[in-house]
Amino acid sequence: MAKGHKVIAILVTIGLGLLIGALPSYTFDHRKNKPTHEQSVDSSMRTASAGPGNLATLAAESKSSHGKYRIKLKSIASSGSKNSSSTSPKGYTKGKTSFPSTVVSSEIEHGPRESKLVALTFNLYERQGQRAGLDKTILRVLIDKKVQATFFMGGRWAESHSQDARSISNNELFEIGNMSYAGKLFTGLTPDQMSFEITKAQESIKFITGVTPVYFRFPFGISNQKALQVADSCGLIPVRWDVHTQDLSLNTSADDILYTVKRGTRGGSIIVMNANGRGWHTAEALPKVIDALRRRGYELVTISELLSYGS
Repeated sequence: MAKGHKVIAILVTIGLGLLIGALPSYTFDHRKNKPTHEQSVDSSMRTASAGPGNLATLAAESKSSHGKYRIKLKSIASSGSKNSSSTSPKGYTKGKTSFPSTVVSSEIEHGPRESKLVALTFNLYERQGQRAGLDKTILRVLIDKKVQATFFMGGRWAESHSQDARSISNNELFEIGNMSYAGKLFTGLTPDQMSFEITKAQESIKFITGVTPVYFRFPFGISNQKALQVADSCGLIPVRWDVHTQDLSLNTSADDILYTVKRGTRGGSIIVMNANGRGWHTAEALPKVIDALRRRGYELVTISELLSYGS
Protein backbone atom coordinates (compact mmCIF):
# COMPACT_ATOMS: atom_id res chain seq x y z
CA MET A 1 0.00 0.00 0.00
CA ALA A 2 2.81 2.31 0.99
CA LYS A 3 4.52 1.41 -2.27
CA GLY A 4 1.39 2.43 -4.21
CA HIS A 5 1.28 5.82 -2.47
CA LYS A 6 4.94 6.34 -3.30
CA VAL A 7 4.34 5.68 -7.01
CA ILE A 8 1.39 8.07 -7.03
CA ALA A 9 3.51 10.76 -5.33
CA ILE A 10 6.23 10.38 -7.96
CA LEU A 11 3.71 10.64 -10.80
CA VAL A 12 2.14 13.77 -9.27
CA THR A 13 5.59 15.36 -8.88
CA ILE A 14 6.47 14.64 -12.52
CA GLY A 15 3.10 16.02 -13.69
CA LEU A 16 3.55 19.25 -11.72
CA GLY A 17 7.04 19.65 -13.11
CA LEU A 18 5.80 19.34 -16.68
CA LEU A 19 2.96 21.78 -16.02
CA ILE A 20 5.23 24.39 -14.48
CA GLY A 21 7.73 24.01 -17.32
CA ALA A 22 4.98 24.71 -19.85
CA LEU A 23 3.91 27.93 -18.15
CA PRO A 24 5.43 31.26 -19.36
CA SER A 25 8.17 32.60 -17.12
CA TYR A 26 7.73 35.80 -15.16
CA THR A 27 10.09 38.26 -13.58
CA PHE A 28 9.34 40.95 -11.06
CA ASP A 29 9.28 44.51 -12.30
CA HIS A 30 10.59 46.57 -9.37
CA ARG A 31 9.60 49.81 -11.06
CA LYS A 32 5.90 48.90 -11.01
CA ASN A 33 5.88 46.34 -8.18
CA LYS A 34 4.23 43.68 -10.29
CA PRO A 35 5.23 40.59 -12.29
CA THR A 36 6.21 41.11 -15.90
CA HIS A 37 5.71 38.55 -18.66
CA GLU A 38 9.01 37.70 -20.33
CA GLN A 39 7.55 36.47 -23.59
CA SER A 40 7.39 38.88 -26.52
CA VAL A 41 4.22 40.91 -26.86
CA ASP A 42 2.38 40.90 -30.16
CA SER A 43 3.06 44.19 -31.91
CA SER A 44 -0.56 44.94 -32.71
CA MET A 45 -1.60 44.38 -29.10
CA ARG A 46 1.28 46.49 -27.84
CA THR A 47 0.41 49.36 -30.16
CA ALA A 48 -3.28 49.20 -29.29
CA SER A 49 -2.62 49.20 -25.56
CA ALA A 50 0.07 51.84 -25.58
CA GLY A 51 -1.51 54.95 -24.16
CA PRO A 52 0.41 58.20 -23.60
CA GLY A 53 1.81 56.99 -20.28
CA ASN A 54 2.90 53.63 -21.63
CA LEU A 55 4.51 55.22 -24.67
CA ALA A 56 6.42 57.64 -22.47
CA THR A 57 7.80 54.70 -20.50
CA LEU A 58 8.69 52.84 -23.69
CA ALA A 59 10.43 55.92 -25.06
CA ALA A 60 12.53 56.24 -21.92
CA GLU A 61 13.47 52.57 -22.08
CA SER A 62 14.20 52.91 -25.79
CA LYS A 63 16.55 55.82 -25.17
CA SER A 64 18.49 53.95 -22.49
CA SER A 65 18.61 50.70 -24.48
CA HIS A 66 21.10 51.91 -27.07
CA GLY A 67 23.07 54.58 -25.29
CA LYS A 68 23.23 58.25 -26.17
CA TYR A 69 21.68 59.69 -29.30
CA ARG A 70 24.15 62.49 -29.77
CA ILE A 71 26.81 61.78 -32.36
CA LYS A 72 29.52 63.68 -34.17
CA LEU A 73 27.75 65.45 -36.98
CA LYS A 74 30.65 66.59 -39.10
CA SER A 75 30.98 63.23 -40.88
CA ILE A 76 27.31 63.45 -41.82
CA ALA A 77 27.58 67.04 -42.94
CA SER A 78 30.54 66.24 -45.22
CA SER A 79 28.54 63.62 -47.11
CA GLY A 80 24.92 64.59 -46.52
CA SER A 81 24.35 66.81 -49.54
CA LYS A 82 24.69 65.50 -53.06
CA ASN A 83 22.00 67.65 -54.61
CA SER A 84 23.19 70.22 -57.10
CA SER A 85 19.76 71.78 -57.61
CA SER A 86 19.27 75.12 -55.89
CA THR A 87 15.49 74.67 -55.79
CA SER A 88 15.41 71.49 -53.70
CA PRO A 89 16.45 71.02 -50.08
CA LYS A 90 19.87 69.53 -49.50
CA GLY A 91 20.35 65.91 -48.50
CA TYR A 92 18.35 64.12 -51.17
CA THR A 93 17.69 64.22 -54.88
CA LYS A 94 14.46 63.75 -56.76
CA GLY A 95 14.04 60.70 -58.92
CA LYS A 96 17.07 58.75 -57.77
CA THR A 97 18.63 57.52 -54.57
CA SER A 98 21.33 59.75 -53.11
CA PHE A 99 22.19 58.51 -49.64
CA PRO A 100 25.03 59.97 -47.58
CA SER A 101 28.04 57.66 -47.51
CA THR A 102 28.25 57.85 -43.71
CA VAL A 103 25.56 55.87 -41.88
CA VAL A 104 25.10 56.47 -38.17
CA SER A 105 24.47 53.84 -35.50
CA SER A 106 22.28 55.94 -33.21
CA GLU A 107 19.58 58.57 -33.54
CA ILE A 108 20.39 62.21 -34.04
CA GLU A 109 18.72 64.22 -31.32
CA HIS A 110 20.04 67.68 -32.18
CA GLY A 111 22.50 69.54 -34.39
CA PRO A 112 25.60 71.51 -33.42
CA ARG A 113 25.01 73.42 -30.20
CA GLU A 114 27.38 76.20 -31.24
CA SER A 115 25.12 77.14 -34.14
CA LYS A 116 22.12 79.45 -34.15
CA LEU A 117 20.19 77.02 -36.33
CA VAL A 118 16.97 75.26 -35.29
CA ALA A 119 14.94 72.71 -37.26
CA LEU A 120 11.15 72.60 -37.16
CA THR A 121 9.93 69.09 -37.97
CA PHE A 122 6.38 67.84 -38.51
CA ASN A 123 5.08 64.27 -38.48
CA LEU A 124 2.64 63.11 -41.16
CA TYR A 125 1.55 59.52 -40.61
CA GLU A 126 -1.51 57.33 -40.82
CA ARG A 127 -1.88 53.91 -39.20
CA GLN A 128 -3.87 50.94 -40.48
CA GLY A 129 -7.62 51.45 -40.08
CA GLN A 130 -7.12 55.17 -39.48
CA ARG A 131 -7.66 58.12 -41.79
CA ALA A 132 -5.55 61.10 -40.81
CA GLY A 133 -5.47 64.43 -42.58
CA LEU A 134 -3.34 67.51 -43.17
CA ASP A 135 -3.60 70.74 -41.22
CA LYS A 136 -3.14 73.10 -44.15
CA THR A 137 -3.03 76.12 -41.86
CA ILE A 138 0.41 74.88 -40.78
CA LEU A 139 1.57 74.93 -44.41
CA ARG A 140 0.14 78.41 -44.96
CA VAL A 141 1.92 79.77 -41.89
CA LEU A 142 5.25 78.29 -42.95
CA ILE A 143 4.89 79.58 -46.51
CA ASP A 144 3.69 83.05 -45.48
CA LYS A 145 6.58 83.43 -43.03
CA LYS A 146 9.06 81.78 -45.44
CA VAL A 147 10.09 79.13 -42.92
CA GLN A 148 11.95 76.00 -43.91
CA ALA A 149 10.80 72.74 -42.32
CA THR A 150 11.17 68.98 -42.58
CA PHE A 151 8.11 66.73 -42.87
CA PHE A 152 8.54 63.13 -41.76
CA MET A 153 6.00 61.38 -43.94
CA GLY A 154 4.47 57.93 -43.61
CA GLY A 155 4.03 55.86 -46.75
CA ARG A 156 0.36 55.11 -46.05
CA TRP A 157 -0.26 58.81 -45.46
CA ALA A 158 1.44 59.69 -48.76
CA GLU A 159 -0.75 57.20 -50.61
CA SER A 160 -4.01 58.53 -49.18
CA HIS A 161 -2.91 62.18 -49.50
CA SER A 162 -0.99 62.00 -52.77
CA GLN A 163 -1.85 65.51 -53.95
CA ASP A 164 -0.83 67.05 -50.61
CA ALA A 165 2.35 64.97 -50.56
CA ARG A 166 3.32 66.26 -54.00
CA SER A 167 2.49 69.82 -52.97
CA ILE A 168 4.86 69.59 -50.01
CA SER A 169 7.62 68.01 -52.08
CA ASN A 170 7.32 70.69 -54.76
CA ASN A 171 7.81 73.56 -52.31
CA GLU A 172 11.46 74.57 -52.06
CA LEU A 173 11.00 75.45 -48.37
CA PHE A 174 10.26 71.87 -47.38
CA GLU A 175 12.19 68.65 -47.03
CA ILE A 176 10.69 65.15 -46.75
CA GLY A 177 11.81 62.39 -44.40
CA ASN A 178 10.56 58.82 -44.00
CA MET A 179 8.37 57.88 -41.00
CA SER A 180 7.75 54.22 -41.94
CA TYR A 181 4.76 52.93 -43.86
CA ALA A 182 1.99 52.47 -41.29
CA GLY A 183 3.39 54.06 -38.11
CA LYS A 184 3.83 50.78 -36.22
CA LEU A 185 5.77 50.54 -32.99
CA PHE A 186 9.15 49.20 -34.12
CA THR A 187 10.05 47.53 -30.83
CA GLY A 188 7.14 45.14 -31.43
CA LEU A 189 8.31 44.13 -34.94
CA THR A 190 10.77 41.60 -36.29
CA PRO A 191 13.74 42.92 -38.30
CA ASP A 192 12.05 41.79 -41.52
CA GLN A 193 8.88 43.66 -40.57
CA MET A 194 10.91 46.76 -39.72
CA SER A 195 12.68 46.59 -43.08
CA PHE A 196 9.34 46.23 -44.86
CA GLU A 197 7.92 49.29 -43.06
CA ILE A 198 10.91 51.41 -44.07
CA THR A 199 11.36 50.25 -47.66
CA LYS A 200 7.65 50.26 -48.52
CA ALA A 201 7.45 53.86 -47.28
CA GLN A 202 10.51 54.78 -49.37
CA GLU A 203 8.91 53.25 -52.46
CA SER A 204 5.55 54.97 -51.89
CA ILE A 205 7.07 58.38 -51.17
CA LYS A 206 9.39 58.18 -54.17
CA PHE A 207 6.61 57.01 -56.51
CA ILE A 208 4.23 59.79 -55.43
CA THR A 209 6.62 62.72 -54.94
CA GLY A 210 9.79 61.81 -56.84
CA VAL A 211 11.73 62.26 -53.60
CA THR A 212 13.96 59.61 -52.02
CA PRO A 213 14.26 60.51 -48.32
CA VAL A 214 17.59 60.35 -46.52
CA TYR A 215 16.32 60.78 -42.96
CA PHE A 216 14.09 58.47 -40.95
CA ARG A 217 12.00 58.94 -37.81
CA PHE A 218 10.77 56.03 -35.71
CA PRO A 219 7.03 56.15 -34.93
CA PHE A 220 6.47 57.44 -31.38
CA GLY A 221 10.23 58.15 -31.25
CA ILE A 222 10.74 54.62 -29.91
CA SER A 223 13.46 52.27 -31.12
CA ASN A 224 15.94 49.66 -29.95
CA GLN A 225 19.31 48.44 -31.18
CA LYS A 226 17.77 46.08 -33.76
CA ALA A 227 15.62 48.89 -35.13
CA LEU A 228 18.63 51.17 -35.43
CA GLN A 229 20.56 48.46 -37.25
CA VAL A 230 17.70 47.95 -39.70
CA ALA A 231 17.47 51.69 -40.40
CA ASP A 232 21.23 51.71 -41.00
CA SER A 233 20.97 48.72 -43.35
CA CYS A 234 18.28 50.57 -45.33
CA GLY A 235 20.68 53.49 -45.79
CA LEU A 236 18.69 55.98 -43.72
CA ILE A 237 19.84 58.32 -40.96
CA PRO A 238 17.55 58.15 -37.91
CA VAL A 239 16.50 61.54 -36.54
CA ARG A 240 14.70 62.14 -33.26
CA TRP A 241 14.31 65.50 -31.45
CA ASP A 242 15.27 67.30 -28.26
CA VAL A 243 12.17 69.54 -27.97
CA HIS A 244 8.83 67.70 -27.78
CA THR A 245 5.85 70.06 -27.94
CA GLN A 246 3.38 67.40 -26.71
CA ASP A 247 0.91 68.78 -29.24
CA LEU A 248 -0.89 65.44 -29.61
CA SER A 249 -2.52 66.00 -26.24
CA LEU A 250 -5.86 67.84 -26.10
CA ASN A 251 -4.67 69.27 -22.81
CA THR A 252 -1.72 71.02 -24.47
CA SER A 253 -2.77 74.55 -25.37
CA ALA A 254 -1.09 76.87 -27.87
CA ASP A 255 0.49 78.74 -24.95
CA ASP A 256 1.80 75.44 -23.56
CA ILE A 257 3.45 74.68 -26.90
CA LEU A 258 5.03 78.12 -27.02
CA TYR A 259 6.28 77.80 -23.45
CA THR A 260 7.81 74.37 -24.13
CA VAL A 261 9.63 75.64 -27.22
CA LYS A 262 10.95 78.78 -25.53
CA ARG A 263 12.10 76.85 -22.49
CA GLY A 264 13.72 73.92 -24.28
CA THR A 265 15.20 75.30 -27.49
CA ARG A 266 18.97 75.72 -27.76
CA GLY A 267 21.34 76.04 -30.67
CA GLY A 268 20.95 73.01 -32.93
CA SER A 269 17.59 71.97 -31.48
CA ILE A 270 15.19 69.75 -33.40
CA ILE A 271 11.56 70.53 -32.55
CA VAL A 272 8.81 67.99 -33.20
CA MET A 273 5.17 68.78 -33.96
CA ASN A 274 2.34 67.04 -35.82
CA ALA A 275 0.69 68.20 -39.05
CA ASN A 276 -1.71 65.33 -39.75
CA GLY A 277 -4.59 66.95 -37.91
CA ARG A 278 -3.66 65.38 -34.55
CA GLY A 279 -1.71 68.38 -33.33
CA TRP A 280 -4.72 70.03 -31.78
CA HIS A 281 -3.32 73.53 -31.20
CA THR A 282 -0.20 73.37 -33.37
CA ALA A 283 -1.43 75.73 -36.10
CA GLU A 284 -2.54 78.24 -33.49
CA ALA A 285 0.83 78.15 -31.73
CA LEU A 286 3.07 78.04 -34.81
CA PRO A 287 3.17 81.78 -35.70
CA LYS A 288 4.08 82.64 -32.11
CA VAL A 289 6.70 79.90 -32.03
CA ILE A 290 8.34 81.16 -35.23
CA ASP A 291 8.34 84.79 -34.07
CA ALA A 292 9.75 83.88 -30.64
CA LEU A 293 12.59 81.84 -32.13
CA ARG A 294 13.48 84.53 -34.62
CA ARG A 295 13.51 87.19 -31.91
CA ARG A 296 16.12 85.09 -30.13
CA GLY A 297 18.26 85.11 -33.23
CA TYR A 298 17.60 81.56 -34.42
CA GLU A 299 17.47 80.67 -38.11
CA LEU A 300 14.88 78.02 -38.99
CA VAL A 301 16.26 75.41 -41.38
CA THR A 302 15.71 71.87 -42.66
CA ILE A 303 17.35 68.85 -41.04
CA SER A 304 19.83 68.68 -43.94
CA GLU A 305 20.93 72.26 -43.44
CA LEU A 306 21.13 71.83 -39.70
CA LEU A 307 23.43 68.84 -40.05
CA SER A 308 25.48 70.52 -42.76
CA TYR A 309 26.48 73.35 -40.43
CA GLY A 310 30.21 73.99 -40.51
CA SER A 311 30.87 71.71 -43.45
